[in-house]
Amino acid sequence: MSRDEILDALDSRGATRVLEEVVDATQVLASAGLLSVMHEALKAFVLDAPKRFYGFHHEEWTREGGRSSYDKECRFLVDRDVFASHVQWLVERSALTGEQASALEDLKIHRDDVVHRIFDHLMLPARKPDVDIINNAYGAFRALDDFWRQVAIDEGWVDSDEGEALTIEEVQSGAGDAIRVAMRSYRLTFNDGGFLRQWLDTEPDVNGFFAKWFEARK
Repeated sequence: MSRDEILDALDSRGATRVLEEVVDATQVLASAGLLSVMHEALKAFVLDAPKRFYGFHHEEWTREGGRSSYDKECRFLVDRDVFASHVQWLVERSALTGEQASALEDLKIHRDDVVHRIFDHLMLPARKPDVDIINNAYGAFRALDDFWRQVAIDEGWVDSDEGEALTIEEVQSGAGDAIRVAMRSYRLTFNDGGFLRQWLDTEPDVNGFFAKWFEARK
């Protein structure tokens, strides 16, 4: 967008409104990115990790009887729905509460809506990402991360360099660490009290802000 185009937009709608639109659109795009990270974590924590628990590793079953135990105890708990079966397995092992399990299902639906209908969320003010769904799912992810870190210790998936017992804080978790970074960035920026929203709520001198912005780019 050129300088003249921005100035025309400011003249026709006002600087504050333009900036609000920019922040809203940026939040939608950031939400889509965060939901994509959470979607990958769902695959890691809910779909892949239970299979590894039964010995599925590097695309093959490495534990004798692992496949049959997985099918009997996990895979078919809920008819033919693998995701629901795995979630039920996690609930039965106290990795998740029933409420947290519902939060993950809500997230799965919301992620598909935001990512696959991104145009609607960008262009229609009423269709904004649901922050409550994201926050509730994050609580479930934290519980799953702790659970699988402990399983990694108990099952010997990780070793201590010093040969001493590990704590869950010392166990690396790619999915868990990625979600923490993404969620922290999102909350600091967009949640109530996030710096962008907080700045807009203080009714800043937006026209002065843009004037300085243009001046610095001459």
